[in-house]
Amino acid sequence: MAVIDLVHMVVIDLVTSCMVHIAWISAVVNSCVMLFNKHTFLPFGFHFMPATIFCQLIVTCMGLLAARAAGLVSFPPPNRSVISVYTPIAISYAFSSLLSLIALHSLPLLVFAVLKRCNVVGVLVAQRVVFGTAIPPARATFALIIAFGAGLAVGGAESGVNALGLVAAVGAIASRAVHLLLVSARARARSPVPESADRSLSKDDDSIVTLIFYSCALSLPLMALIAAASTDWTALRAYQFWGEPAFIVALAIFLVEGIVLQTTLLVCTMRTSALTTAVVSNLKLPIVTLLSLAFVGSLDFVAQPRIARFIAGMAVCTLGGLGYTWAALSAKA
Repeated sequence: MAVIDLVHMVVIDLVTSCMVHIAWISAVVNSCVMLFNKHTFLPFGFHFMPATIFCQLIVTCMGLLAARAAGLVSFPPPNRSVISVYTPIAISYAFSSLLSLIALHSLPLLVFAVLKRCNVVGVLVAQRVVFGTAIPPARATFALIIAFGAGLAVGGAESGVNALGLVAAVGAIASRAVHLLLVSARARARSPVPESADRSLSKDDDSIVTLIFYSCALSLPLMALIAAASTDWTALRAYQFWGEPAFIVALAIFLVEGIVLQTTLLVCTMRTSALTTAVVSNLKLPIVTLLSLAFVGSLDFVAQPRIARFIAGMAVCTLGGLGYTWAALSAKA
């Protein structure tokens, strides 16, 4: 099929889908949240990551419970079937959120954004390992190009990269890939859970609100254990900015942003076609790059002799993403 036909197909999908705007909103919101966390919240030196994510999960659950009490939303009460279906989704979401925050704190923003572009690699690997899905050669090739570009960029930013950040980023990519695949499986009623549990769930049980609530609620015990074991409570109580209004506002925004990110991600995954989502997701790296350059004003974290290598890596990564999208379009055609 000619390129113009492929573009036309995407445009038709964008125009006719009632959920089209959520895909674009997801790309912009995700980019803005990354910028806010990196340049507004994390600079306060609030390094209690597990406790922070735990509080974010509580705020999301409390908000949804309040909305249900007001009759604005509905989701089923907990039972064995609900718990068995949503626990894997909850665990993967919790680890993805925690590891992403650790990586964002440990790495320069643009390095983190480039590495997150490797999510497609994580999804392909998870599809192969978890679901046994064959990987089309074209997609595998472009995924490798994305990974090569990311490695090139990270090598160019060597002075600003540390081992903890890289390990956290890889873990975040893997856990996010599993989370998205599990959500997609639920949306297609093909979740890898026992048949008896799957059949007992109604269509209403697979709503966006249900996914958000139980993704957070069922991950609370695990995150509570991690927070209890890793948090220096004396240092937390003695944190110097508790009385600073700017920090309180930044913390409040961070705690609330969890439900916004969850909503845009899940709606994009469940209601917008995977093809459209793949096309729009390619905007994230350029958006973050442009906004970050405008916000920070430089690439100071890149060693001067390596700046060309970093920019080349970003370009290769973006081109690989566009090529992967073309491969997905061709397969659908």
